[in-house]
Amino acid sequence: MSTARAARSALLLAVLAQSRCSGSDDSDLTCQVAVVGGGVGGLHTAFRLADTLGDEVCLFEKEAELGGRFRDISLGDDPQGPRVGAGARRIMEGQKVVFDLAAELGIEVQEVPGTVDLIHARGAFAFSKDAEIRAQQAYQDIVGVKTVTITQWWPTAWYERIVDPLASSDNRVWRAWTTEHCLNFIEIPLEPYAAAAKVTRSVYTDDLECSNYWEALAYQGTASVEAEVKKGLEHLFVLNGGMDLPGLTP
Repeated sequence: MSTARAARSALLLAVLAQSRCSGSDDSDLTCQVAVVGGGVGGLHTAFRLADTLGDEVCLFEKEAELGGRFRDISLGDDPQGPRVGAGARRIMEGQKVVFDLAAELGIEVQEVPGTVDLIHARGAFAFSKDAEIRAQQAYQDIVGVKTVTITQWWPTAWYERIVDPLASSDNRVWRAWTTEHCLNFIEIPLEPYAAAAKVTRSVYTDDLECSNYWEALAYQGTASVEAEVKKGLEHLFVLNGGMDLPGLTP
């Protein structure tokens, strides 16, 4: 086994062992990189970073088991009993990273034998195979759409002052959209966990021209992106609505 592979294996074994410990551990940790979340993305990130950083990578997971929505669950309390995949269970043909990782770790990827779908729609039942659906011209005409989202964290919740003045209750704005700026669509958090984080999804667009515009700005750096987002927010909330919203700087 190579040194790099040994380092990654040691890291994952240590994380797995810690995830099965009960109680709390108040000991101090020193690490160069902290990975928050032990889902498949966090695990893979730590796995790769261990090549160069070894045990200087710390992975934090609040749940008792790792894997997030990509893990096995057991029947009953017997850890040696039958286990079945929960959450994400399938790999799409184009997910090369997943196939490469499985090959690297010696994990067998099992292909489902020929199967059919039972479909009930518009009052009728029918059986169909994926291959039959994929062969249809309508399926082959499907074109992928480039989408851009921009999420921002704010020092103050300036957006809490955006309300419908004609409504006396349930008047908080949680979504806003415009066709006059490539901001297109902003989602404002109302659920407690996101509201406490003061985070907004400031941009969502699937317009090709706007997606290309944001991509070009990204190459210029974060400051250019944030300046354009601020311009869009001012257009949507200040110029159009006449609102005084200080704090539009993330």
